[in-house]
Amino acid sequence: MPNYIRLFAGWLTALLATASIQAAPTIVITNLPAYGTTNDLMGVVSNVNFAAYAVAVFINVPDAGGWYSKPTCPGAPLTTIQPDGSWRADITTGPNDIYATQVAALLVSTNYNQPCVLGSQFLPTNVFAQAVASVVVHRTDPYQRWISFSGYNWSVKTGDGSLLGPGPNYFSDSTSNVWTDAQGWLHLRITHRTNQWQCAEILSALTFGYGTYRFEVNTPVDALNSRVILGLFTWSDDPVYAYREIDVECARWSVPSDTNNAQFVLQPYYLANQLVRYRVPPTATNVTFLFTWETNRISWQSQIGSYSPNPAPSNIISSYVFTNAANIPRTGDENVDLNLWLQDGNAPTDNQETEV
Repeated sequence: MPNYIRLFAGWLTALLATASIQAAPTIVITNLPAYGTTNDLMGVVSNVNFAAYAVAVFINVPDAGGWYSKPTCPGAPLTTIQPDGSWRADITTGPNDIYATQVAALLVSTNYNQPCVLGSQFLPTNVFAQAVASVVVHRTDPYQRWISFSGYNWSVKTGDGSLLGPGPNYFSDSTSNVWTDAQGWLHLRITHRTNQWQCAEILSALTFGYGTYRFEVNTPVDALNSRVILGLFTWSDDPVYAYREIDVECARWSVPSDTNNAQFVLQPYYLANQLVRYRVPPTATNVTFLFTWETNRISWQSQIGSYSPNPAPSNIISSYVFTNAANIPRTGDENVDLNLWLQDGNAPTDNQETEV
């Protein structure tokens, strides 16, 4: 239900946008079937000639091999758009489809001619290349912990006692590692439990695409232990474009003497001009980090205090613009990832738990 409410609100926004002649093509999901059910996926599109476009639907069933075209492929790889802009697709045409953890709907031309997706680990980039708009969402798996933060649903990472990247580290979905407080702030904490250092990570249910990503941190990042990394970034399971990873990272990378404690990164970090390090001053106990992702540029900025669209120059800590369009990732199935972890899985040098 939370996904329905959020996406329905997006539909209303899209309808209002039709007042603009040059409004961009839009696709939204108005009914996301709950995990384990056989209800149809439904949505609406706007700002296109409905007769010239269709919807390509895909689901990700990890236990059955990955991503699949729906309803069927070959056979019915595309879903027709009705004269009122609505569309409806059966996404449970296979025996395991009710266990899909992700659903993608792409607005494509009726001439769409990509091969069927039949058990791919990730949704191929060439699928997105022919779409004029897309929406990708995780479904709430009842066997996984989810939290609500900043108006969105997030899955909480756990390794169930196994080491996972980054690090490698132990990750816990315990309420001691990830929680929100009465004021709505998210808390990520590295804890020491059962003789293990356990880290924290959450992943957004939604893919947001191009736009501005803003993160306000109410902890002095200069005080983080030299082995602790705070990551605020986009992430895709598809290795194309280096996993579509655009980062803000706060870390000294195990060098306590490094006066720089933060960086802007477009992965892979080792390419020219794709990593910029800088210092968040010790006096900055509240900082807003942001980046704006466009098709031909990525702009980063960090500000002292809460976000301002026109900050005073004295409140701008660092800014950077990357304009090598050939290296800028195209949006696809990425999500927002927030994590707090230990470099190489090593204990903090002060052996103290850390919270952001």
